[in-house]
Amino acid sequence: MDPSTHIEFRPMYMDERIYVTPAEINSIRSVEGYTAILLEKAREKHEGKCNSNGYVRPGSVELLARSAPIAENGKFTGNYTYDCKFKCDILYPLAGDTMEADVIKKNAMGVYATFREAIRILLPKESHAGNLAFDAIELGTKILVKINKSRFQTNDYCIIATGSLITPAEEGEGSEGPEGPEGAEGPEGPAEEETKEDEQEDAEEANAPAAVATAPSPTTTSAKNNLNAINATATATAEPPAPETEVAPTGAEAVAVAVAEAEAEAEAVAVEPVRAEGPVLPATATATATATATAASAAELLASLPSPAKKKSAKLTKEQKKAQENKYTSNMP
Repeated sequence: MDPSTHIEFRPMYMDERIYVTPAEINSIRSVEGYTAILLEKAREKHEGKCNSNGYVRPGSVELLARSAPIAENGKFTGNYTYDCKFKCDILYPLAGDTMEADVIKKNAMGVYATFREAIRILLPKESHAGNLAFDAIELGTKILVKINKSRFQTNDYCIIATGSLITPAEEGEGSEGPEGPEGAEGPEGPAEEETKEDEQEDAEEANAPAAVATAPSPTTTSAKNNLNAINATATATAEPPAPETEVAPTGAEAVAVAVAEAEAEAEAVAVEPVRAEGPVLPATATATATATATAASAAELLASLPSPAKKKSAKLTKEQKKAQENKYTSNMP
């Protein structure tokens, strides 16, 4: 990895209002004394600490300009106010910045490193599990670190950050130029052309099975045709469904049917004349008497059958008698 890409201090300009007390003014013996007092106050306030812009490097604060002293009105302190412009070096790390840090501690939690006393970096051991380069780190050595997250507050003496180790392999990948690694002939070298050809062949092989699977085979088509022909033959030769057989009535139903048929015949004989090949003759008294006798005998047969209501009442009577007998039997001494 190119060292020029590492994080560094950068210059920053800031405006500051500084107050000078009467005692400090009495100690001034020359014009340069005002500049020295203002510069000393600014360095004491900012150097080696964090402000809203980041960490200020010690010894980097310079006084560029100052205003004439102005006495405070209404406070009765006797202080003079100076509006000053300073220049200083600021360090503000961002996620992804890289730096070369010094290892100062190593334990079960991980590795603790520092960058120019401005940033304290913790490299957790859990995030480097199985990394042999991380396990081989020793105290006092320098390592390449990438910042993952950082935080600080005003007047803090350092910036706290977490990071990850940059291994030599990652460093080599980052240092490759636009022409690729050594031995390659630019972005379109032979190695890259062979790689592209291999990728095209792999893509063609991957697409070939899909095309074969989607195309219908002649064997499958003939099998489907044979199956359709067999189904059509079975449908044509299938026997028609058997007609439903009528269930002959039994018991009281049969008697009721017979009575109804006899009555219908009697009415037909009484009303309709007998049709023959010769002339039409009226119905005779003998046929009418025969039909009437048949209907009467059927009615007597129907009346002789026991009804369900009578059976139920008879059954209930027997049960009552049996209960009374059991009652008398149980009361006997």
